[in-house]
Amino acid sequence: MAILIEGMEMPKEDEEIIIRIDSFGTVMTEYALPIVGVKAVPVQPHGRLIDADALYSYIKDEQRKCNYPCDGWSECQVALGFVNSAPTVISASEEG
Repeated sequence: MAILIEGMEMPKEDEEIIIRIDSFGTVMTEYALPIVGVKAVPVQPHGRLIDADALYSYIKDEQRKCNYPCDGWSECQVALGFVNSAPTVISASEEG
């Protein structure tokens, strides 16, 4: 099992941040003051993580390049269905 700390960035070079995390996912300073807008969430065991939106766009672009007419059950359509139905391990960030 792993954790993701949402809303927090890595410290800059030559900087460190000491935090505490409670069992509710509250992230606090070393002095036990909650950090607003930051939460720790569990990440279930997983395989390789990819950008599914980028893969979907790539398949759509390849489908547009087809030299033959694609029907509703083309290989591209099946692949797009698999991408759309894949489980989400970590939700998309606001940045994209």
